[in-house]
Order: sequence, then C-alpha cells, then structure tokens
Amino acid sequence: MNSVSRFCRIARTLAKPLISKQFSQTRQLHNTVKLLTVQPELTAALKTEIEAEMKLEAENLRGASPPTVPGFSLSTNDAEVRLTKMHGSEKIEVIFNVNHSVEMGDETSDSTDPVALPPFSIEITKGEKRFCFHMELVVTDNGSFDFAVEEYYVAPAAKVAGEDVPEIRLSLFPCEGRKMGLFGLSKKPDPKEHIKELQRKMRIEMRALDRQIHQIEREEEKVKREIKEAAKKGDKDVCKVLAKGIVRSRKAVSRIYASKAQINGIIMSMSHQLSSMRMAGSIKASTDVMQQMSSLVKVPEIAATMREMSREMTKIGIIDEMIDDTMESVDPEDIEELADIEVENTLWEITKGELGKAPTAQTGELGDGMTEYRKEADKMLDIFHYTSTNCYTMMFEDTCFNDVTKNITFPELTSVVEKVKVESEKIINDKDILLKLLFCTDLTTLSGDDTPSTVYALVDKALKPSEKIPTAQCGAVCVYPLRVKDVKHRLDEVKCNGKIHIASVAGGFPSGQYRIETRCHEIQLAVEDGADEIDTVINRGAAIDQNWKLVYDELVSMKKACGNAHLKTILATGELKNLENVYKASWAAILAGSNFIKTSTGKESINATLEVSYVMLKAILEYYKKTGIKIGFKPAGGIKTVKDACQYYLLVKTVLGDSWLNGDLFRIGASSLVDNLVKLYILRNLAAPNKHFFN
Repeated sequence: MNSVSRFCRIARTLAKPLISKQFSQTRQLHNTVKLLTVQPELTAALKTEIEAEMKLEAENLRGASPPTVPGFSLSTNDAEVRLTKMHGSEKIEVIFNVNHSVEMGDETSDSTDPVALPPFSIEITKGEKRFCFHMELVVTDNGSFDFAVEEYYVAPAAKVAGEDVPEIRLSLFPCEGRKMGLFGLSKKPDPKEHIKELQRKMRIEMRALDRQIHQIEREEEKVKREIKEAAKKGDKDVCKVLAKGIVRSRKAVSRIYASKAQINGIIMSMSHQLSSMRMAGSIKASTDVMQQMSSLVKVPEIAATMREMSREMTKIGIIDEMIDDTMESVDPEDIEELADIEVENTLWEITKGELGKAPTAQTGELGDGMTEYRKEADKMLDIFHYTSTNCYTMMFEDTCFNDVTKNITFPELTSVVEKVKVESEKIINDKDILLKLLFCTDLTTLSGDDTPSTVYALVDKALKPSEKIPTAQCGAVCVYPLRVKDVKHRLDEVKCNGKIHIASVAGGFPSGQYRIETRCHEIQLAVEDGADEIDTVINRGAAIDQNWKLVYDELVSMKKACGNAHLKTILATGELKNLENVYKASWAAILAGSNFIKTSTGKESINATLEVSYVMLKAILEYYKKTGIKIGFKPAGGIKTVKDACQYYLLVKTVLGDSWLNGDLFRIGASSLVDNLVKLYILRNLAAPNKHFFN
C-alpha cells in the first residue's frame, strides 16, 4: 500500500462518522418538515421517534473505535483532523481537512481515490519558534500522487489571530514545486547535477565563441586578399582603410579570448563551490531541515556565481556592446595612433613589402584635390566604431552627417539609367542571370487574408519554384509577423530549416506611425518566432522634417531589437519628396547599422524606380569607400517582369560591381516575379522566347 492510499484510507475512516452524522441530521430535519406540512397530526409521534434515534446514534458514535496513526496522537474538530507527535524537544503537527477529500462509499477497497486534492499543513514547534509548511497534493508525471511544498514560513510558537497576513510572519519562502513525502522531505535537488548543467552550458558558449573567432579569421583572410590586390594597384589609401579593419577585428578576437578565460575561471570557481557543498552533512532532524532548505533556496555563493556568469553571457552574446565598451574606454586619438602603428606592421606582413613599392598618387591639381579628400576621409574614420563582425556604425554627429550629405548632385544619373535600360535587353535571355535572380528574390505575401495554408504553399514554392528547375530556389520568404511561425513550422516539417531565410515586415510596417517601444517589441517577437531578417520602415515624418538624428536613433533601437537577425531598412522613397532626402535617409539607415537598405514597402503610390535606386547605390558606394564595409540593396514594389528585374540587376552591377550580385547583398522583393522568371528560364531551354510577353 503506498503512502497516498494509506492517507486516503485514514481520511475516509475519520470522515465517515462525521459526515454520516451530518447527513443523518439533515435527512431527519427534511423528513420532519415534510411530515409536519403534510400530516400535522403525526408531529408528536415523529418527534419522540427522532429524539430516540438521535440518542441511539450518539451512543453508537461514542462506542466506535477511532482510527489510529502509529507514532501520532489524533484529535478532531468537526472536519479538521490534527496528528501530533513529539520528537525530542520538537512538536510535529499535521493538520488537514477531510471534507470532500475521499469518495464516501460503502466499499472498503484499498484503492480509495481522492476526488479533490486538498491542501494541508505541517507545523514543527521548538522553543519560541514554529516552522510551518503549506502543502498540496499533486499528480506526478507517471500518474501517481506526491506532496509539494507551496511555501513555508517561521512564526512565533503561540499561534495568533491573523497569522496568514504575510507582514507578521518572520520570513516567507515560495518553494516552486519542491516535493515532500507524507511525513518528510523527498530527495532534494542535487546541487552537483545543477552545477554540472551550468558548466555544460558555459562550455557550449565557449564553443560558440570559438566559432565566432574562426569566422572573424576567415573574414580577415578575405580582407588580406583585397589588400594585396589594392597594393598591386598602388592604392595605398584603400589598403590603410582595410588594414584598420583588420586591426580592430584582431582587438575583438583578443577580447573574446579574454572572455573565454573568464568563463574558465567561473567554471573552476563553481567546481570549488561544489567541493564545499559536498562537505555539508545529511539532514537528521527537522531543525537541520530548516537550515538546509533555507540555504538551498538562497545559496548565496551560487547566486553570486550566476550573476557573474550572467555578466559573462551578456559579454559573449552581445558582441556590439562588448566592443563599444572597449572603444569608449580609449580616446579616439589614441585609437588612431595605435591603429597607424599596427597598419604599417600589418600591411608589411601581408604584402611582404609590396606596399612600400606602390606608386604614390599623382601630384598637381587632381592630386591636391585627392589629398584634401584623404584628409576628410581620415577625419571620418576617427569616429567609426566597430560593433560586430559584420558591420561598422558611425556615431551620428550633425556636422559629420552634413558633410557627407552636402552638395548632393548626380550628374551621371540620367545617362546611367538610360544605359541600363538599353543593356538589360541583352541579358534578358541569359540563363545564368535568370537563375541568379531567382536566388536573389524575396518571395513575398502581405495580404490581409493570409492563412497558414497559403503560407505553407508559398514556402514550398520558394524552396522549389519549378519541378523543371531542380537547382533553383528563392532567397527568402517574407511575411507579416503573425505568419513567421507558419513559415518556421513548414520549413521544420519538410526538414529544410536554414535553407532559405525567414523575413518579416515588422516594426510598424508599412506606416511606421507607432511608438518606438511598440515597434521594437514587435521586432523582438518576430525574431523569437524564427525570423532571421527584419524589413522595417523609417520614420518618414522625421525624415521630411529633416530630423535625421531621430531617424537614426529609432533605427539603432530597432537594430538592437533584431539581435542576430539582419535589419533591412525600408526608406519608402516615394514619400521622401526628393532625391536629396533619399540620399540622406540612406546614410542615416546605414550609420544606424542596417544590413540592407530597401526602396519601398510596396504600399506607397510610387514604388521602386531606377532613379532612386541609383541614389541609394551611390550612398552604399561612398560608405564602402570610407569603411570597406558592404551594405546590401533591395528594390521592392512593382517589380513584376523579368525586364524590370534585369534592369535592377544591371544597375547594381554598374554602380557597385559584380561582388554585390549575390543573395547576401542583393535582393528583389516580389510576388509574381518568380513565375515570370521560371517561365522564361524554361522557354529559354526549349526555344527562342517571345520576349515581349515578359515586358
């Protein structure tokens, strides 16, 4: 017989005479009232009979043998049962209420089942103090019953009125699910296993740091190759810009190694703590129970360790904050001075002296102009701050922002756009370009009647646009935040998670007319649901009012809310009035840490155009010249035909070069474009297509 069945049988035995007595009295009263109403002449006779029956039942109850619990004395007060036991100088009491606790039938089976899970209390009194547990009966995972401690507190030995008011208790501790047997604690949580679990998690974080270091080192190798190419061309200024990036990345790696050392120190500290805990003796009496439980709940040493670990995890997980702290602790002039020294050493090491042989810039009028430009570039580099392995962020300062956005002219805009329109006719039937455009497309659905089934179909289409093109797929699926879970579910279901990106238009899309707290929260929820790319919108009102600092600050907040997800910032160029505002908005978005800048939401009256795209690409190019960092570009809105897509493809190639023509730096937001690309690709393999059908 298990402890719960035994407990139920005791409660049943105690409850039956009490409840039977109450039921008998109620039945007699009911019958009496009925008879008095129907047959008043029988009143006298029934009264005598009822009194005799009640007297007989009282004598039977007095003669009944009360149930016993070995080792405990038992007392009752109506439905309350109190078990009392002395253990040395300590008094142990178990108090419970038997009303509605067990099934009240005539059977005597040992399998009595509870019909309710009543709370009960255990009180341990010693001297002037009383240690009180509030307990509840709970169902375990395997369907059996056990007892859990809801809370416990210390109170004076003499119970006073209003004891349940928390203010008069000496101390109160919520226990959150600790289990207790019928008359004692079950096996307590093993601190050793808990510490081992924490150590395991920290080792996982260390492995993640190692991967991050390897990623930085791989990027460094790419930059080294670019420096060699620049050295061969004699462009020493580009070499210096790239080398400064290597210097900062190496400092970041050094800081990561320092964090790894600190984590190792925490692991060793926790091992020492575990050794100290092993010295604690086992629980032998209820006083020891109090002390051990109190220490288990608080565990100040482990709490301190966890706080330290939390700080380290923050340093590990939020690299941008870590590097910001590092850079802020050093004066910008000191950074520049140290960087110049490291630059020369790095360049010499990488180029094996080739840079020293590189020709200097031409002198004369052009040379003087370039010298002035270089001075401005060096001045701008002073305020760059490294915030992650993938992007730089410039501190927004009005003077500097005005300098990079003043005297905005685009004399080549018309000629470049016209050339792109003509040249695009020549590449419209190129199979390789058509396939690349598929890989660069964000397949999008932003309808008010989207459902899980329509999203599932969209995911399937993005993974395989056509059975006849088995190697093709789209770059991402873009949906509203509510549908991110549907995309994630479908990718998991077909075991293709990670094969394409999950993009979401979050952060007040499409108007941006929401409080920044709301916008950031929506982004966080979308990322938590599985989005790894966030398409958000700028504050167009602030942009039109020329409040670029506000535009920048809001984007910085939303970039932080993205966490590890990429931020694709939508400028909504059709509402920015002029090309000058488009250029300034591009700079504000880039400086705030955007990974992509995007033309339109698709909801404006004027969507993507080649003219505004050219201006945005020029801003990306200037930023790349000053920092060596590549920002992605995404035209969206109204791009339906293959000819349209080829024009944007060729525009990016003309302004930025072939290195931007991949899914990491070039995307097209569209819904119907994919079908047209597939049709033309298939026709291109079969026969000469009718190109006018796709215009």
